[in-house]
Amino acid sequence: MLYENEDAIALYSIVQNQWIMGAGGPVDINHLAVWEAIDRHPVRDARETFKKILALSRWMLERINEKREP
Repeated sequence: MLYENEDAIALYSIVQNQWIMGAGGPVDINHLAVWEAIDRHPVRDARETFKKILALSRWMLERINEKREP
């Protein structure tokens, strides 16, 4: 794990189950939950951390959707 990703990975572990659900399953991570976690924990760069968490959640959504497809 790279030093510059520590904040994003630590905070993602807190919000990893905060999915916005659609009819077919999760469609996105709850951005309000992500910002709440960022606000409550000291991070070096809030905006960059937010972007990295969103990228990580998109990657995770792809893995989830791959498992659901026949």
